[in-house]
Amino acid sequence: MGGLLYISNCHYFKFKGNISQGSNNRAKPMVLRNLMKLALERGIFILQIFGDSLLVVGWMTQKLAIHNVTLQALATQILENKNHYIVFTLSHFLKRNLEADSLSKQGLDQEPWVLILEEFVEGLTNIVSLVL
Repeated sequence: MGGLLYISNCHYFKFKGNISQGSNNRAKPMVLRNLMKLALERGIFILQIFGDSLLVVGWMTQKLAIHNVTLQALATQILENKNHYIVFTLSHFLKRNLEADSLSKQGLDQEPWVLILEEFVEGLTNIVSLVL
């Protein structure tokens, strides 16, 4: 899995990790949950998310039903966490996010269940490993 969280053009986070097993339908909600957690930890209460999976966006906006119990539990966590934000939007976009896709592929090479988080601030980089 992989993703980006932009605070500004010169301050952002990249993350990549390996969930060890499962599909994109499981990985993408996990990315969303981790992005939401990271945003809250950084004091970000206005969050605008763009996702390339119409299915996952449909689940998280409650426009589509989830039939998998594990994914339902994950979606419940995400939906409950939305209440922590002043503004929370989740939208589908058709253009693929090449950088997030690249991070996702790099995550497959990581140790299972370890998340590599990189913080970029005006050219400086801080790398942290977290266990999922």
